[in-house]
Order: sequence, then structure tokens, then C-alpha cells
Amino acid sequence: MAKRGTSKNISLKQENDLAEWYKGRRSPTSGAASGDRGDVRTKHTLIEAKVTGGPGNPKRASWVKIFEKIAEEAWLEGRDPALAFRFHDPESILANQNGEIDFVIRLVRDDIIRENKHDQT
Repeated sequence: MAKRGTSKNISLKQENDLAEWYKGRRSPTSGAASGDRGDVRTKHTLIEAKVTGGPGNPKRASWVKIFEKIAEEAWLEGRDPALAFRFHDPESILANQNGEIDFVIRLVRDDIIRENKHDQT
């Protein structure tokens, strides 16, 4: 086990939490083995986990502040917040026919509710 408070320990905790929340399994090699890529596998999803901030680097990313703003606004309306990013990269395998790559970021707790509803149908 990694020493408490280290970057490795914080990363392992994140991976273990994600595996528990999504009813998946954490890769024992944290995705480093050729036959076991990604950090957490679930029934429907392969998750690559990344951490920013923490005890050694408490700086908050500016997109967290942006997400806080949309979260407050969404909750006032009884809705779930989401933050969308679009990148233009026509050479990427992820790009659509217009060269756009679209991502949506949600809170894990909202995503888990959706995942569980999906399993019940």
C-alpha cells in the first residue's frame, strides 16, 4: 500500500472509490499492464482516473469554479449539472465528421444514479 498522503495513495483511493461506486473492479496495475489497460472496469465503462489538487497541490482548477457556477444554477432548477467541452482536432480518432470531439463532465454521484437506472431497465 502506498504511504498515506502521497500522490500514489491519493490515486489508489480514487481508483478504489470509483470501482466501489460503479460496482466495477480496479486494475491491479493501474492500467500499466498491456492486457489490462485503464484504471477501473465496469459493466459498461472503462475509466481512466486522474487526480488534481490534494494535500501536496491544493490549487483548484478553474474549470472546478465554472462547474460550481453551473451546479448552483442547475440545483436551483432541480436539475443535474454538466459541463461540456468541445475540441477541434480533425486528425483524432475521436473526432466526428466535422473534426469535433465533444465531452461532458458530470458529478460521479449523478452518473452513478444514471448507471443504476440503466441496469434496472
